[in-house]
Amino acid sequence: EAEFIAKYVDKDAAVLDIGCAFGGLLDTLRERGYSNLSGLEISRVNVDYANKELGLNVYQGGLGMNNSLPQKYDLIILSGVLEHLLNLHGCVNEVKQYLNPKGKIFVIVPDLNDFCNHEDLYQEFSVEHINYFSVNSLAKLFSMYNIGLEQCETDHVSFYGLAGNLFSLWSIDKKSVVLKDTFLPLENYLAKCEVWGNKVIEKFSTFDMKEGFYIWCAGTQTAMLYQLNCFDHKMAKGIFDSHENYIGEYFWGNKIKHPKELLNTPQLPIFISSQYAEKTIMLTIEEMQLKNEVWTL
Repeated sequence: EAEFIAKYVDKDAAVLDIGCAFGGLLDTLRERGYSNLSGLEISRVNVDYANKELGLNVYQGGLGMNNSLPQKYDLIILSGVLEHLLNLHGCVNEVKQYLNPKGKIFVIVPDLNDFCNHEDLYQEFSVEHINYFSVNSLAKLFSMYNIGLEQCETDHVSFYGLAGNLFSLWSIDKKSVVLKDTFLPLENYLAKCEVWGNKVIEKFSTFDMKEGFYIWCAGTQTAMLYQLNCFDHKMAKGIFDSHENYIGEYFWGNKIKHPKELLNTPQLPIFISSQYAEKTIMLTIEEMQLKNEVWTL
């Protein structure tokens, strides 16, 4: 991210990172010589950390929250933001109000055109993502606000999902060519998911479920396993997840529990239902010294 910005944005630019989390990107930009840096972040914990621990200038707030910012900016960063927003048009219009007359917007979103380069069980349809973008659909959105494309590239290393991410830089009062999008990348991805889903169902048929089993992870993949009827739902005797927002909620009739509770449950097999975190969870199981049989895909 910082490397891309450094190629196209002057070091004296006034920068605002919207949804800056704890300020990691801002801190990296500061190391690269940028000094006029600010952030906007909804989490008070992240704001306090960025300001007190990193010495950054971060305001609490977010898009659509009537923010009172002290200045306008030459560059606004939207890293992993647009795919989460319900009111896209209102937010783009708001971002434009924060920009100087020749301001730029740096956007990172999962790249729809890269979805089909990965094999998974519909993992790109995270419940947290409600918009899906290619560079053409972004161009169509921004063209409505007289904002045009300057530069773009795809980073095939995943850090917000299984697919790579589209890095793009946009400028006010610049026109970009808006090409007609096709649904072919999405159709190819769905076809791959279907093939992989059939493999998963076949793999599940090899597991001995007569006594039941536990599921570790209550995310998108687990939801798809249930919806595809990969196993008899009654055989899932417990669902475990360390995500604090999940614990205590119910998933297909099972109350989600913290994995530490596995230490005090009957020793049934554990199915790791995460394509991202499979290796990490395996290490956690070893560290917890759990003796359960472990199933993976």
